Amino acid sequence: MDCRNDFTQSRKAAQFFKNFCAFASLREIACGGIAMRWFGAVVLLACFACGVCHAGSGEARTNVFALVTKPAGVALTNVFDLDTEPPTIVVQPVSLTANPGQSATFTVTASGMPPLSYQWRKDGAPIPDATDTTYAIPSAQQLHEGNYRCAVTNALGGALSDVATLTVNDPPLITAQPQSVTVNPGQNAVFTVAANGTAPLSFQWRKGGVNIANATGATYTRSSAQQSDEDTYTCVVSNVAGSVTSEPATLTVTDPPVFTAQPQSITVTAGESASFSVTVTGTAPLSYQWRKGTGDISGATNATLTIASAQTSDAGTYRCIVKNVANPTGAISDAATLTVNAAGPSITAHPQSLTVNPGASASFSVTATGTAPLSYQWKKGGVNIANATNSTFSIASAQESDEGSYTCVVSNMAGNVTSNAATLTVNDPPSITAHPQPLTVNPGASASFSVTATGTAPLSYQWKKGGVNIANATNSTFSIASAQESD
Repeated sequence: MDCRNDFTQSRKAAQFFKNFCAFASLREIACGGIAMRWFGAVVLLACFACGVCHAGSGEARTNVFALVTKPAGVALTNVFDLDTEPPTIVVQPVSLTANPGQSATFTVTASGMPPLSYQWRKDGAPIPDATDTTYAIPSAQQLHEGNYRCAVTNALGGALSDVATLTVNDPPLITAQPQSVTVNPGQNAVFTVAANGTAPLSFQWRKGGVNIANATGATYTRSSAQQSDEDTYTCVVSNVAGSVTSEPATLTVTDPPVFTAQPQSITVTAGESASFSVTVTGTAPLSYQWRKGTGDISGATNATLTIASAQTSDAGTYRCIVKNVANPTGAISDAATLTVNAAGPSITAHPQSLTVNPGASASFSVTATGTAPLSYQWKKGGVNIANATNSTFSIASAQESDEGSYTCVVSNMAGNVTSNAATLTVNDPPSITAHPQPLTVNPGASASFSVTATGTAPLSYQWKKGGVNIANATNSTFSIASAQESD
């Protein structure tokens, strides 16, 4: 057997580390009955397999040869240089995309002089304890996103893998919630949501928790909204990483005014109060305006219209117009009629009796209420006094002939009433019907004068002597107890 030739072939397959052990111990390996001792630059190398030698440390060796021992004798091989092989990446790590919480694993395959060492890096920085051909992240999160590479080294050098990117999908995040909307019947209601997250994002709108068919955009429009569309609306935003539901937004469709109780026609007597009321449903605020005929009533802006003291002039047809945002023109109630019956006259101040002197004026007055117009007729002794048709009756110069009982009849369309009687008394002036008579008496005898008079009582008397008042002589009779010549 030509051991040299065998050796020459085997050297092509030999692999060494960059550094060799300068004082490796000899190991003899049987190779077809041939024992070989390897040397490199005269330094003995450790042989670990037939025709293949490995060394631990030291400088790379050239001029390698072997001492071959066989039964025929001892021989040296030719001197040659051994080939060296640094690490080579055979299979590169592959970029990955994972959802949050999923595992992510990078793998590299390398060849080269063993032993090979591995060090994984993220964004250029070594990852502690990541020293295997595989690097696994059990639960990937956004913080794990980045560029990953693996550095493979041996005694002869190193190799750096291609970059493998880890992308962790972002689950949907709603950045703008849909807002509640109030619209009038027939108007469009629009809801919008804004969200971030790994594309593509999908949208599904719901009404009351139930999916709305074909409502799959970031904006949902409810065309020509009606009361039946009122509800809470949400949007479910989804992607490969998960889904999220928006906050609920409420759709309110305003209710136009609807009368649930109409005003009712009423009949009152003049002076009584009159009220009309309506009951209305609809979206608040509701505004009210009462009308009489076709004209608005100033200040009549409540659900109830009250006329504190109805008069015949208030009689007519009344309606209420109610408005809100859903019906700015307003809904008009049914007509209600107010009938005001005339109130009969009522005397609140009767005429008062009078006493006047002849020639003095005399006036009687009456105060009355009732539906206008009121008419007046004064009477004396039950007989109408011509042209005495006002609330006051006056006699410019009263005489005894005017004395009597006076009343006033107050009338209107509803009836009449007669006042209490008032008496007019015209004073009579004194009239002497029996004059005092001359007397002749003896000195010391009594003397008496008398007078008889008529006239309105009380009558007062004052006797005089020679035109001069006599003290205390104030009766119809004047007496002198003991007449003297001086009397």
